[in-house]
Amino acid sequence: MLKIGHTITRPGLKMGDGPVTIPVPEELETVPGVPQRPDEVDWYSKEYPLESHNVEQRAYRQWVDTVTAIRGLRKEHEQLNRPWVTAAKTSGDVAPTAEPSGKDVSGEIKQKARELGFGEVGITNFDLRYVYASKREWVRDDLPHAICLVMEVPYADGQTAPGGAFEAAQLATYRREGEAALQLADFIRSLGYRAQVHNGNNSSCVFIPCVYKPASANRGPTASFSLLISAPGASQY
Repeated sequence: MLKIGHTITRPGLKMGDGPVTIPVPEELETVPGVPQRPDEVDWYSKEYPLESHNVEQRAYRQWVDTVTAIRGLRKEHEQLNRPWVTAAKTSGDVAPTAEPSGKDVSGEIKQKARELGFGEVGITNFDLRYVYASKREWVRDDLPHAICLVMEVPYADGQTAPGGAFEAAQLATYRREGEAALQLADFIRSLGYRAQVHNGNNSSCVFIPCVYKPASANRGPTASFSLLISAPGASQY
């Protein structure tokens, strides 16, 4: 029996669900806050990865699309997903539609994200050191905050991985989150602020350092294979 070190309380899996208390074993505890190791920050921001796999492994990606058993799903996904990727590219140029009130709107943004279907949402500072070389001119450097969003792959399909059913569900989730992120950006503009959408299928930076910051404060540790400790019944994010 593992000894419980502390508990964390998270929102329910879906809107309207009650909060969930999750026990965290002592073996998984670290320290409060966001500990950083300067040598590791230097490595991941200056040595590797300096580019997304879309750029660095372009030849491999072109090859694998010709041999994979799910190439039909991938081609369909690329066609269906193109409008969200294209809209995200110019999202930072869209002006706000109102004047900011000056009040703290973080709670409103998180609430809207949940309404749009995101299972988890956290807000942290955006560290420009992790932006990929090819995206440095595109990423706006006047937006100091990152809103980290995760959306669940449907639970039943998530249990079939690896396989076609899981891949289809995962790709559909990419499309849902891409569309929902654009809708959240519109909401942020209605509050008087600019927003730039970083589509997950067109990576602009190393995401994990951003996600860890709100995760360490709000969710506890991240488990193996990027699975998050979250509400019971949650699948893969």
